[in-house]
Amino acid sequence: MSTLYTLPLSLPDLETTTVINNVRVGSEMVQFRFQWAVASDEQYNLIMRYINTKTRSDPLNDNGTFTYEYDYLSYYLALKDMDNDELNAWLDTDPVLPNSIVNSVRASQLLMLKSRIKECIALKPVVDQYKEVLRWQFQATYKGQITIGFIEPGGWYRNQDPDLCFRFVSELPYIGYKDFNNVTIEFEVGNE
Repeated sequence: MSTLYTLPLSLPDLETTTVINNVRVGSEMVQFRFQWAVASDEQYNLIMRYINTKTRSDPLNDNGTFTYEYDYLSYYLALKDMDNDELNAWLDTDPVLPNSIVNSVRASQLLMLKSRIKECIALKPVVDQYKEVLRWQFQATYKGQITIGFIEPGGWYRNQDPDLCFRFVSELPYIGYKDFNNVTIEFEVGNE
């Protein structure tokens, strides 16, 4: 027989990147140290600023109507598997193009497209890698045993321990920096 306890998480203020909670669960004490991935966040933001600057400085031109916000990576990655003939055929369909490409001659259009496709292919795994590590990390200490992981809704940590296990619960599938307050820890404590 076990007892279920819950603890809603809360961020002391919007600038906090480290949160320490000493949690009493029944008669047990668990110390949590939560840490936002600050260094990865800074690197990710630099890359995204670079991509956003490229996007805003070269809007999509739809017959004189400019779109300054579009997914730069997705736009070019959608073309990544096309060879020259396929890119030419695609250009023949009169697609909405970035302004820098619209009035260029075909040879220049192809060169610019291929260059940007190549750059986006190189950027995509870097962006994905940073997205993967942009999470709240935690260290939980219980009776001298340390558990390390990420705040991620789902399975139980320490699920083989009959004394205490825990998991993170949220309606959100991904917990970003500002989502800390949308998470609850559920503890299951074994009763003797």
